[in-house]
Amino acid sequence: QYADPDKKSCFIVNTTTELSSTESEIREVLSQNKAEMIEIFSEALKNSEEMGEIKKGQDLKSLASMIYTLFSGLQIVGKLSSNKEELINTVNAGFAAIQLNS
Repeated sequence: QYADPDKKSCFIVNTTTELSSTESEIREVLSQNKAEMIEIFSEALKNSEEMGEIKKGQDLKSLASMIYTLFSGLQIVGKLSSNKEELINTVNAGFAAIQLNS
């Protein structure tokens, strides 16, 4: 089962969707979390680039932002869908944007 059986999802995603538009302090914390996650993904992509796993010259910050958005979106979609194939296809489509070295 890939969907969240209790429909609770991720605390950060839940807080973002429920409170970020009304609570400026919460929005600030969530924005900081987003920036930290994008930085983590960006560093991972940079390491992959340095190891020759992905092609050089890609916009790593934009790709990191895409991964963050995909991750966050999957947390929400996981509340609605238990279709494993659909979720895997979504991840594969997102990661297809990263050009790999062959």
